[in-house]
Amino acid sequence: ARLAGALRDEHSRERRDALSQEAIELARRTGNPFALAYALDGRFAAILAPDTIEECLALASELCEVAERIEDIERLAHGHMDRCIAELTMGDSSAAKAALDAADPLAERLRQPAQLWQVLGAQAAFALADGRLNKAEELIEEALAFGERAQAMAMPVYRLHWYMLCDFRGSLEQVEPGIRELVVAHPVRPVLRCVLAHVQARLGRLAESKRTFDELAADDFSAVPFDMEW
Repeated sequence: ARLAGALRDEHSRERRDALSQEAIELARRTGNPFALAYALDGRFAAILAPDTIEECLALASELCEVAERIEDIERLAHGHMDRCIAELTMGDSSAAKAALDAADPLAERLRQPAQLWQVLGAQAAFALADGRLNKAEELIEEALAFGERAQAMAMPVYRLHWYMLCDFRGSLEQVEPGIRELVVAHPVRPVLRCVLAHVQARLGRLAESKRTFDELAADDFSAVPFDMEW
């Protein structure tokens, strides 16, 4: 399961798919529900993409069931957050919000920075989607305070939150340098170049935006992996 996660940035999910499936099969054969919960959680992250979303929702649901049965609060929180991601990807924002609401008190019970960061970050995204911009700003800052202690992607997520917030407020020029820094720092994440192209276009710098876009579009968009960020 961990090896599948370590291969997260490979464009092809072939090895992630095989390894994470093997992890689940091994866990089922042991009859160990703790191992199964770990493997289910690992496979969700390893294969998440538009064409696997129904399986991912099933994985998240089973993870919640197993984790609740063995009273593994950490895996249960992960299961609800996985459900939130899957439901949102499928377009059911009400179900996604319900899953997030279920994860919130679990994160508070755990008091671990990783889960608190994930829940607060998702709450910030919902606040942005609802147009509650002042609340979103508050949640964005709260999320970063925990994320800096737990998650290497905390700063990219923070800047992406601010990118959306500033777009709504009409002040994108203040986040453009930070987005450029992310593109340089995380070259294997083309979604960040997509953001840069959008920022450049919104700022009226169309020639720059087109250059960024053309780099992504080369060879039938081969630079953009078919994964959770697609």
